[in-house]
Amino acid sequence: MFKTLSFLIILSLTGCARIITINSTFSESDTNWILKNGNNKITGQGFMTTVAGDIKLCSGKVVKAFPVTAYSKERISSIYGSENGGYSPFTEKIKITGAPSGYKTLAKSTICDAQGNFEFNNLPFGEYYVQTRVVWAASVTHYHTNWQGGYITKRVALTKKTPVQKVLLSL
Repeated sequence: MFKTLSFLIILSLTGCARIITINSTFSESDTNWILKNGNNKITGQGFMTTVAGDIKLCSGKVVKAFPVTAYSKERISSIYGSENGGYSPFTEKIKITGAPSGYKTLAKSTICDAQGNFEFNNLPFGEYYVQTRVVWAASVTHYHTNWQGGYITKRVALTKKTPVQKVLLSL
């Protein structure tokens, strides 16, 4: 009885969210390298194609570059089904239990321009998860907006052989 009641309370508080528990520990010392300056760059574009063939861009949306660590690998794999990233619908509610506050602050950020292009400069060598969202109102009524789109994440490596990476965050 108590387990059922607890489950119902958690379900009502999360609004039917998918609950993810990350077992890896987050360590700021594993991610501090991202704070260093380098001579490397990630450029790219974020977009999605609708069923009708229209292109929707990430214009004005934030793009983040997170360091790849044991914690971020498990987090990305739990959300997207792969350590390399993927797509998560905007309408899917996800609640990550015990998410550390430092995870989101130890990331580089930029904004997509009007054409959906973005650029990160002065990055150190390392592996990154590059993430943005592309969301649009598919239909609007007096009482409801039907939002479509979602989050796209890809894993990118900056090495001595590839100090500049071009990334298409697309679906």
